[in-house]
Amino acid sequence: MKINFNELNYETLYPLTVKLDNGNIYDGRFTDMRVDRTSIPKGLYAYDVRDECDGGPGEIRSFILVNHMGTLITTAPIPEAEKGEGYVVAYSYWPKEKANL
Repeated sequence: MKINFNELNYETLYPLTVKLDNGNIYDGRFTDMRVDRTSIPKGLYAYDVRDECDGGPGEIRSFILVNHMGTLITTAPIPEAEKGEGYVVAYSYWPKEKANL
């Protein structure tokens, strides 16, 4: 089941900052729901997050079917996720400036 972005309150979504295996760090807001991509407003980007089977994010991609943990909404694109190379090596449920990654 997918939820419409407009049914979410963006400001109350959890912050999530991820560090990918190439060293790039991205942050955004996280929901455990699968968000309908057609409802994402211009200027925001949505990526699926795969559960590492330990409760933490292991991978970020444009679409994930198996072990879907949730959706990361960002204000900037994540090129690695769009190429299928978004492997998470560290993460924090704090905004980027407090994440200490």
